[in-house]
Amino acid sequence: MNFINKYICGILLIILTGYFFYTKDLNNKYDQVIMAEGHGYYVYLPAAFIYHDFTFSFFNEVSKKYYYPSYNPPTGNFINAFDGIRVNKYFPGVSLLWMPFFLLAHLLALLFHFPADGYSDVYQYAIGVAGVFYTYLGLKFTKKILSHFEIPSFIQSITLTIILFGTNMLLYSAAWSSQTHSYSFFLIAAFFWFVIRLFHDRYEKKGAALAWSFIFIALVVSLRPQNIWILIVLPFFGLTKTRLFEIVKKYLFTVAGITGMIIAFLIVGRVCWYWYIQTGRIFLNPYNGEHYFLNKPHVLDVLFSFRKGWILYSPFMVVGLAGIFFFKQSKDKINLLLFWGTFIYVSSCWWCWTYSSTSFGQRIYIDFYSLIALQAAMLFKYFYDRRLKFISPAVAFMTVPLCFLQTYQYKHGIIPGEYGTSETYVENFFITGPYSFYPVPKNSITDKTEFTFNFDEKTDSNLTANDFVSGKRSTFVSPSHPLSEQEFFKLPSFMTPGDYSIVRITTMAKIISEKNNPVLFIDFAREGKVISGNPFYMTACLQKLEWKKYQVGLTIPDDVLPGDSVAVYFKEENGTDTTYFDDLKIEFIHTDDSYEFRR
Repeated sequence: MNFINKYICGILLIILTGYFFYTKDLNNKYDQVIMAEGHGYYVYLPAAFIYHDFTFSFFNEVSKKYYYPSYNPPTGNFINAFDGIRVNKYFPGVSLLWMPFFLLAHLLALLFHFPADGYSDVYQYAIGVAGVFYTYLGLKFTKKILSHFEIPSFIQSITLTIILFGTNMLLYSAAWSSQTHSYSFFLIAAFFWFVIRLFHDRYEKKGAALAWSFIFIALVVSLRPQNIWILIVLPFFGLTKTRLFEIVKKYLFTVAGITGMIIAFLIVGRVCWYWYIQTGRIFLNPYNGEHYFLNKPHVLDVLFSFRKGWILYSPFMVVGLAGIFFFKQSKDKINLLLFWGTFIYVSSCWWCWTYSSTSFGQRIYIDFYSLIALQAAMLFKYFYDRRLKFISPAVAFMTVPLCFLQTYQYKHGIIPGEYGTSETYVENFFITGPYSFYPVPKNSITDKTEFTFNFDEKTDSNLTANDFVSGKRSTFVSPSHPLSEQEFFKLPSFMTPGDYSIVRITTMAKIISEKNNPVLFIDFAREGKVISGNPFYMTACLQKLEWKKYQVGLTIPDDVLPGDSVAVYFKEENGTDTTYFDDLKIEFIHTDDSYEFRR
């Protein structure tokens, strides 16, 4: 046990590295390392070292090779246009941390004749390894902080394990490591550690501690300027008025202090330099048009909602936040409550309070998990000192398996990225196999018409009593009967083109062979002529010899008009065996815009 406690960070590094390489599938264009907002954070490196193009137009071409189409053009993922200028709205701080890994990947690509375009597998793996590495450093600094507060080694090991593998941090440390959060976790933990060394007499080399404090706070700001909020907790770590005057007098203008300030200035100046070469301006707000609405908080949604609840999807946060009340001094409790209360409130007022569809359980709070770890460890220590040592392992036993399950589900789309509800949460809770669904939040539905078929009363020749879910019969397609009977419907009057009118199809399906290739068609027609055909290939979401629920949906295409018709049917395309269908439901749904965001 002493060996585990001593080398816990290294052990977690090995496990996390194995998890990354075991779960990452770069053959899947949806499972690249550099993705979503990561495109904007990363693009500075290939722009500087490969393409020499800070309009970033090269990404529009290279993305076609490695990613499925999304934004049109792909640079729309990170370019913000306003006042006649175009700028990458994402800050370049994390690219500085990535630079050694990027340069090594580029060297390997040139030496071994891999595509040296900045986005091939060698670069993807390099950024993935960077995420794992900086998470490890964050855990190391967090362990130092726990040791400073005299947390027993056993509690340190349990707490660090839960922070990594029992929260949403796992997703952003290994699966989606091109987001900034594991890097901010490292930088903030390092900053906390050096201010502890600066403010407490038991530590030496105050000048060096001050220099590193300047450097790390500059890095924190260059990644996510909002995280300057951590300065609020400096009194908790030992800052007093007397200590501040002492630091200014003794250490600020030493060689170490001045060096730290210069490096910090250069780090922040690098952000302004990138703005200048893109826009000709040194200072600007690259998020122009995106705002906080301080009069419209979503505190309860941020904490508890099925859509993006931080505590719901990382229940360990109950322990982490409760730990605030187990510090001895009232001023420490007040300082921590002030920090978390104000930060949660303000962050819940962002125009997109879910922080995009790539947010799993409020990813922005991962940045501060060194503080959560300390708070949780204080609660565990309280029970540990009262000989209730089983409490922390029991919490780990409950949270770690849940985190692995939900991380897998979120990564594979079983937990919806943006439209989670109580229904999707409960219905999908234990699902790990192939699954398809199209969530539509109930409270957003304004009009709805549905039709159901169990195929008992129909006269279709593709009916059978050999296999069914309910009633007496089901329908099927096969090589000899490749096309099912079509179900025709007139679009209800409330269905209009656009994002708020949805056709959703739900059916039970069973394939006899994995070589089956059943396709569900939703065709929109006018005067008997198909104007929009929409095939959905089903095999990947079905399981051999097992009835599985299959659900898809789509919004009404722009060229469809009220009064047009919809045809729903199944087809077997070059398959070798039979596929059965039962309990077919067709829903015509119109929603309001309550799940949209206002800038």
